[in-house]
This record gives sequence, structure tokens and C-alpha cells, in this order.
Amino acid sequence: MNKIHDVDYLYATARLRALEKNMLTGRDLEKMVDASTLEESYKIANDISLHSRLEAAEYEQAIGDMLSGAYDLVAELTGESEVLSVFRYKYDGHNLKVIIKSQSLGSDPLRSMSPLGTVPKEELLRAFRERRLDMLPERLANAAFEASEALAKSGNPQTVDIMIDRAVLECMLAKAEEIGFPFLTELVQSQIDIENIRTAVRLKRMKQELPALQRLFLDGGTLDAARLYEAFEAEGFDAMRDMLYITRYYTHFAPLFDTLSGRGSSLTAFEKGAENYIISLLKGAKLVAFGLEPVISYLLGKENEAKDIRIVLASKEAGVESKNISERLRDTYA
Repeated sequence: MNKIHDVDYLYATARLRALEKNMLTGRDLEKMVDASTLEESYKIANDISLHSRLEAAEYEQAIGDMLSGAYDLVAELTGESEVLSVFRYKYDGHNLKVIIKSQSLGSDPLRSMSPLGTVPKEELLRAFRERRLDMLPERLANAAFEASEALAKSGNPQTVDIMIDRAVLECMLAKAEEIGFPFLTELVQSQIDIENIRTAVRLKRMKQELPALQRLFLDGGTLDAARLYEAFEAEGFDAMRDMLYITRYYTHFAPLFDTLSGRGSSLTAFEKGAENYIISLLKGAKLVAFGLEPVISYLLGKENEAKDIRIVLASKEAGVESKNISERLRDTYA
């Protein structure tokens, strides 16, 4: 890929900065949560961000259309930059998981597949059935076939998720390093580091032994595996918190470890706070006057917005209490 120049993104930055004004704020999400019905909550999101003609019952399609529009716009503004493939790989991964699991159930996967991957979903389904996924990175293609075989042997769908998610992050990092844009690499490495921290916390809460963490640890991040393993084996979570002291994560994560202490403590606050680290990186990119950073941040900000909208509307549909909905929401980018 050619060297990235900030001035190449002058127009894109200006255009997307204007569109950020139409993204949901934390206050908007609070109004959605406080709305008495799904329809009222949907109307708030639709008037501000979704801009869909679909009814509230079709909110999943409306959210999908919003994300597709964001990807299409960024592709148009950046000339279908290779940078986009870094973020599209997770949708390829989602589609592969859907295909593999539906195969074992004998169901049609297309309806649950995303159109946002690097490979059109119909083409991906056909290629998987013909066992020729050469249009995907080799690591992801191999993981798909290995996950399919593992599911057939174990019958455990979680195995598919673990194998595919690992391959997706590896492909994202490889592409980011190939592109050579520091902010992009930092984002992917941060995702890997955060996933390793979350995995360690989950396993420790489940009273698992060190080999479980060693099997699931993801390479490519900035965290030292040996130090994490040592902290994992110590009593309580203090060692894991202190292990982060010399890293860029300490200030953000130290308070989160406090939420893990005490009887009956929940992982919800920790999980939410961990994901908010990425949002803090995106917000930092707002200080960049123009360049690829605000373009990437807008796109990931829209993905985060879509996630929050889905959480609220799905919860409203299921009759979840407002207090419990608010606890699950991540920080907003806007």
C-alpha cells in the first residue's frame, strides 16, 4: 500500500466531522432507555441516527442498513482503502461462524449473515461448501475448516467462536502491520491486549488453571505473556491490576479491577469498562485536525453506536428493566 498522507483525507475528515453531529450522545441513549415502549425508543434512534423508513419491529435491518451506509461512505471517501478490510474481517468471521453452526443444524445461514465482510455472503457460502476459501486470508480460511471439524467432533459451538475470533484478530493485525499506519496498529494491538485481559479475568473467576489461559492467550499484543501468567496465578486480582502498571492500560483498568472484589460482584462493569478503552482511543483521535485517524474513528464510532442501539432496542423488546439496560451500555463516541 502507498504511504498514507494526512492531506489526502482533508475532505473526508471534514465530511465525517459534520456527520458526527448526527450520532447518538449519552443523553440520547438515556432517553431511549427511559422510553416506555420499543416504538418510542426506536423513534429516538431513528430521528437522530438511523434515518430509516422501516418500522420498529425491523430495527435489526435498520441498524444493518446504517452500518452498511457508513462503510459505503467511508469507502467512497477513501477510494475503498485497504484499511477498511482490517475492520471487515470481523464480519467475514461472523459469517463463517454462522455457516459452520448452521451446517451442523441443517439450517439456511444466509439470513443471519452480514453483507459487510470482504467477501459477499453468497460467494462465501458457496466457496465454503466447495472448500475453497482462497479469497480470504489463509489463516482465516484454515481456521474455518478446522473449526468446522472441531464442532463435528465436540458438538461445542463455543469452540467455533474461539477459533474464528482468534484468526480474525491475527488477520487484522497482519493487515494493519502491512499497511503500516501506527494508529491502526495500535487499535488492533489494543483489541488483542484487552481480549487477553478479559480472558484472564473470566478464567480466574471460573477458577480455571493456568494451562487454560495459555491455550487462549493471543499473540501480537503489547502485554508480556509471562507477566500475565504470573499475575494470573497469584491470589485475588491485585497482581493482575499491578501487572498493568508499566503499560498504557493501567490508568483505565486499575479502577475496573476494584469492581471485581467482594461477594456477588459482577463481570458486567469490568466487561463494559474494558470495551470503553477503545472508545477512549477513538475520542483521542478527535484532536487530530485531519487525516486517517478521524476517518477510522468515525467508522468504529458508528459500529459502537450500532451496538448500543441494538442493546437498548433488543432489551426493550424483551421487557428488560431500564436500570438493567443502562448497566450494559458502553460509552458513546459522540
